Amino acid sequence: MKSLLILIACGVIWGSQYIFNAAALAEVDALWIAASRSTIGAIFLIVVCRLLKLERSPGNWPLIALIGLLEATVPFLLVAWGQQTTPPAFAAVITGTNPLITLLLAPLVLAGTRMTTKAVVCSLIGFGGLLYLFWPQLQQQGLTEFAGSFAILVAAASFALSLLLVKRLEHLHPIVLARDVIAVSALQLLPMALIWGTVPVEMPSLTSVGSVLYLGVFCGGLVYVLFMTLIMDKGPTFASFSNYLVPTVGVLLSMLVADVALDNRIFISLLIIIGSIYLYQLDFSFNSKSAKSTANGLGEFQEEK
Repeated sequence: MKSLLILIACGVIWGSQYIFNAAALAEVDALWIAASRSTIGAIFLIVVCRLLKLERSPGNWPLIALIGLLEATVPFLLVAWGQQTTPPAFAAVITGTNPLITLLLAPLVLAGTRMTTKAVVCSLIGFGGLLYLFWPQLQQQGLTEFAGSFAILVAAASFALSLLLVKRLEHLHPIVLARDVIAVSALQLLPMALIWGTVPVEMPSLTSVGSVLYLGVFCGGLVYVLFMTLIMDKGPTFASFSNYLVPTVGVLLSMLVADVALDNRIFISLLIIIGSIYLYQLDFSFNSKSAKSTANGLGEFQEEK
């Protein structure tokens, strides 16, 4: 029961980021939202590591810097920027393709892996669901109107690539690794925000400030502690079920917050994408042990702990 509650908490926290991004964007620049999320998250994880007396072995900083860029800096920034023109429910569905992107990238990044017919078919089905979602707008507006949505898709691809690279740091404690990755991301984003970010002329409202704090403490800090605990207790396969919860929670929360009925196309697209992920996970097809775990989405922090 405890593990199930943690899994649900992870899905709710990550799935809620879209509505809080949307709320913060009303008054806060996207760059500052991303930088604040990383900075607050890093502080939270540093405190947790101190309390748990967790230390790390020296070295690996170039790879950690790259992972921080791909896993936090790029996604935090592009998702916030993309949501300026993309509704939260659409953003949740787009990022739901993350496990499918991981399947496509694994053979290119991990030695000893190969792409199977099943992986290709499942990925095509999932992306078909995404195309189904946007087809009416594509017919009416054209590709130029979808810069924000494309940015969120790039963010999902960046996150997927980082999960594969994390396999090279399995010897590090997962919470320590999460702390280092988010801290590096903060060091990357803060200078960008100071140079190119726009500071609000007036003090943002409590809603915007509270949204930024939530994104930092919960979506940049606490969720990593919960997720890593889940991996260590139940393994990455169980933890990977959050892939079903995150986009689902994102869509449902968007519907509740907006207090309006969402287009049925959103739910159909979501079902297609989740169904394609489930279809693949019925039978892992990669030959190598490491590639098998990459199909589990964010569970890549550790394969076995």
